[in-house]
Amino acid sequence: MNRHQHRLQSPRRRLLLGVVLLVVGVCLLAGNLGFDINGYLWDYWPFLLIAVGGIQLAWPGAWHERRSGYWLVVVGIWGLINIYEWLGMNWYTSLPIFIIALGLRVLIDGIVRARAPAETQTSEHTP
Repeated sequence: MNRHQHRLQSPRRRLLLGVVLLVVGVCLLAGNLGFDINGYLWDYWPFLLIAVGGIQLAWPGAWHERRSGYWLVVVGIWGLINIYEWLGMNWYTSLPIFIIALGLRVLIDGIVRARAPAETQTSEHTP
């Protein structure tokens, strides 16, 4: 089993994916039943990301799972900053900051992944 398949089959990932699908499904069903919550929930979606990210951070696991938890928290905080226009920012003015953060994450992921196989190869050859 390769590393990508293992990450998708992690019980933790399946649990979090199940929770997210459950929340989205309940919201859509409530909208279909006549409850006007779609506009109301839009202001609170960042809290869902922060909660899921917090669970990933608190739940012991591999580094890549915690790293995705950090990213969910960052995206959630970014959403809150934009929705409530904290620090005078909105979606347009904060987009460059978000793109820089995304670029840093991709860069760090590349460095970590490039270093991990090298460390694995050296540890396999040591007696």
